[in-house]
Amino acid sequence: AYQELSDFKKAFNCFKKAAAMNYDEAFVKMGDAYMNGLGVKRNPAMAFRWYRKGADMGEINATLKLADCYKHGTGCKADYSKAMEQYLYLAERTGRYWQRYADGIGTALYEIGNMYLKGLGVEVDLRKAYDYFKLAASHYNRAAENALNNKKFRDFQR
Repeated sequence: AYQELSDFKKAFNCFKKAAAMNYDEAFVKMGDAYMNGLGVKRNPAMAFRWYRKGADMGEINATLKLADCYKHGTGCKADYSKAMEQYLYLAERTGRYWQRYADGIGTALYEIGNMYLKGLGVEVDLRKAYDYFKLAASHYNRAAENALNNKKFRDFQR
């Protein structure tokens, strides 16, 4: 167990150096370390800050994690409109360059669908929820594929 703790501390220090060199994925790793207490004391507020830095650089996973922080109030005050803003930013990424990020974009589309389904910061809108789940499913998001089987969407299926 001690060796594992030592490895996490070494990894944390490496991520910190990479973040100092503006390596955008390092911001996600720093956020994850603070979120999960890996190599450093758990601190959701610090995780939020690192995710925001990564999101500001356009890093997909940092943006998703920042949106989740806003949605759940982890390390910040819950703010559904800011969560939606982050998800929409990702959902609007199209084109050949963004194809390699299909998983992250699919996750964002799925989360937007959930917000419309559950009325999180928006009015419940089953049509919009269904449409976003369909888009997410087109990005191979399994959770969205499962969500489309909800009886609430029976009228929209053809």
